[in-house]
Amino acid sequence: MENEFNPFLQENKLEFDAVPFDKIKPGHFIPALNIGIGKKDKIISKITENSKEPTFENTILEYEKSSELIEKVARAFSILHLTNSTEELRKIAPKIEEIITETSTKDYLNPKLFSRIKEIYKKRDRNDLDNDDSSLIQRTYETFIKYGANCPEESKERLTEIKIKLSKLYLKFSENLQKEAKNFNFLIENESKIASMPEDDKNAAKEIARENGKEGFMFLPNRSMTPLFLGHCNDRNLRREFFTKKGKMCCGGGETDNRKIVQEISNLRFEIAKIFGKKAYGEIPIQFNLLNNLEDINKLVSSILEKSLPKAKKEVFEIAEFAKKEEGPDFILMPEDFEYYSQKYKAEKFNIETSKVKEYFELEKTLDAMFKFAMDKYFLSYKKRTDLPIYQEDVWVYEVLKNGKHLGLVYFDLFSRAGEKIDGAWMNEITGQFNYPFTQRPQIHLCTNFTKPKKESKCLLTQDEVETLLHEFGHVLHGLLSNVKYSSLCGTNVPRDFVEMPSQVMEGFFFEKEFLNNCAKHYKTGNPLPEEIYSKLLSLKNFQKGYWYARQMGLCLIDAHWNTLNELFEGDVLEKEKEILKKLNLFPEDYLRYRSVSFLHPFGHGYEMNYHSYSYSEILDADMFNFLKENNFSRESFQLFEKEILSKGGTINYLDAYKKVTGHLPKIDSLFKRAGFE
Repeated sequence: MENEFNPFLQENKLEFDAVPFDKIKPGHFIPALNIGIGKKDKIISKITENSKEPTFENTILEYEKSSELIEKVARAFSILHLTNSTEELRKIAPKIEEIITETSTKDYLNPKLFSRIKEIYKKRDRNDLDNDDSSLIQRTYETFIKYGANCPEESKERLTEIKIKLSKLYLKFSENLQKEAKNFNFLIENESKIASMPEDDKNAAKEIARENGKEGFMFLPNRSMTPLFLGHCNDRNLRREFFTKKGKMCCGGGETDNRKIVQEISNLRFEIAKIFGKKAYGEIPIQFNLLNNLEDINKLVSSILEKSLPKAKKEVFEIAEFAKKEEGPDFILMPEDFEYYSQKYKAEKFNIETSKVKEYFELEKTLDAMFKFAMDKYFLSYKKRTDLPIYQEDVWVYEVLKNGKHLGLVYFDLFSRAGEKIDGAWMNEITGQFNYPFTQRPQIHLCTNFTKPKKESKCLLTQDEVETLLHEFGHVLHGLLSNVKYSSLCGTNVPRDFVEMPSQVMEGFFFEKEFLNNCAKHYKTGNPLPEEIYSKLLSLKNFQKGYWYARQMGLCLIDAHWNTLNELFEGDVLEKEKEILKKLNLFPEDYLRYRSVSFLHPFGHGYEMNYHSYSYSEILDADMFNFLKENNFSRESFQLFEKEILSKGGTINYLDAYKKVTGHLPKIDSLFKRAGFE
């Protein structure tokens, strides 16, 4: 009887086949998954038992549709578990991860299935196949290779065991972060300690304290509140206390300590590398990227570090000398001090209080400006939908139309929820786009972790938060404008080192008048951003850019280390991290925004050995943005971008398509020039 009322197993009568979030309960996921696996297994058996010659139609297409229900259930669970997690969801999460990993691994390691796919792949240049068909063949074959289809038969059972174990470790790693964030609760009772903090931010911190039954101001260790607190707390001891407490997240002992998990994940991946016959695990996730070997990635990181590190050291020295003017000649700048004195330095040198800038970037006005941008460049319009189910009261749903016709749905989940929602910002597909065997338009999920204001207040965004929103909106456009035949190839289903390019192109519009004229208006008066402030923002565009890139490269080094072990790791994770970061040497004791134990990308985020992709995509973005700007951001230039890249998903030769738009291949010098390194 349970399945009779399971929303995953019933006809969906909602418009656009929207997800019935209001009806989904934790008990629905596993039964629906099991039924989905049963359906898929029947299709796989039909494929492998077919005595006829393997064809695109009887093998590739059949496989493409085999996991439809599984994907629907898995995506819904992922969204709820990452953003609105409950004890019930956390309890069933390991089992769900095991089920999904086991069934997918079983497919990838099925020799009969792979044999048929491989045979079709060898004949993929047939004249009767269109580009989307050929692309699907290639994508299917490459996915099977990536997940072990060519591994020795005697190793496949062990590989399956490792994959299942890893899936549970990835889950535990992220859940530990959620638990630590929920229990962080850093309370300031004396308002004078944060006197320079904007009133709306203080009010938000006060509200968080009230929700936790405390009096005062409570700060969380997320991307919004961490720089806010460190930039405005005038008490060094409190800054150090906050910084130290954040640094000990997931490495302070107890059940949420991730050090052992980092070791286990890395060592299991080392074993996978041996099974695959690779020198290092990191070769596996990058093998079908644009940068598809470790040597080229090392060259990229080294090149950027060579350019950025001298500048970073100079920038840190400048702040250290500035701090000495206030604190005395014996003052030693430490990591927890950097944000505070940087804020003061900017205010003095550039005569700008960056906290005041946020008064011109109210959240809903910023969203409206993004919508207007999309309307102007891509003929898109948006309307808010309050009649579709949501999973949390703060979620906003917009229907997107192109030339008046339905294009897709976008779910905006923008506010932080400590302990329920993982920190960070991301976009993912709820349902993908496809045109075969019928047309389905995408449903997109955009997630950030802005601090929720009090009911009577407006949510005001920092420059970093506006750029984050623009970045994720770039991913949304990539997903919405997709127009391909098959779901596996839609939207952002492209290599990791290409997928960030469209999103980073959007980031660049923070400094462009075309966007700012619609966006930057004072939240009280409605007055536009003064020209004087705009000029100062431009002068700050490359402020501490060396420091920023050096830190990014430090994160690349961390990612690369844990994914390229040449022997089993048995040492201390934090000590190894210190050793890796010695080449940065920016402070007496170096640090990054994320330590290994709290750095999601290398450990289950799907970005292992791919953190450098952000920087490589910036090279692509620098040239692409220049092309658009040189064409005065004309509709024609954006429509070329849409035609050749955004609409094509995973059906293109990425560098060929890039050249069609820009006229040339990407050049690293474009990145250096934009960052002010030359």
